[in-house]
Amino acid sequence: MFIQRAGDTPLTGLQDLADRGYRTEVGAGSNKALALEHWNQENPDHPIQIIYSDSNFQIKFQNIVDGKTDVAIDDGPILDTLIGQFGLENDLVGNPIDAATQEFISPHNSTYFLFPKDAKGAALREDVDTVIKELKEDGTLAEILTRYFGRDTSPAEADLAATLN
Repeated sequence: MFIQRAGDTPLTGLQDLADRGYRTEVGAGSNKALALEHWNQENPDHPIQIIYSDSNFQIKFQNIVDGKTDVAIDDGPILDTLIGQFGLENDLVGNPIDAATQEFISPHNSTYFLFPKDAKGAALREDVDTVIKELKEDGTLAEILTRYFGRDTSPAEADLAATLN
């Protein structure tokens, strides 16, 4: 999700972000920083302006409102959860990220369960994978995610198809 000032023209993707010369604040070494650095390596004549900081969400969001930066790239549930706590409901909006941008960011923006590398860990991973797939198939996962995060943020079917490690 692109988090922008209310009233700003919604971004359409990373190309648009670079075209506008927008600045985005990220933590050094974060998954978002890695994705944007990768973009800049692939597009040296058309880079995205990255500002590295260790600021928390409240400061990063306030920096957008104040014009110190222009956009944040984050998950909808983070914005939905924090925007009200920070009193920024009328100042910031979340705009969906297009499929090409999501695909570009995804390899650098993943969350994983960690399991021991032994027989018990493999069995536990298989059990967890099975339950997550069942919850996705019967709609329970979407229901839970929507209840607590305001929308279904469950993984795509293709992402559930194979164990990555």
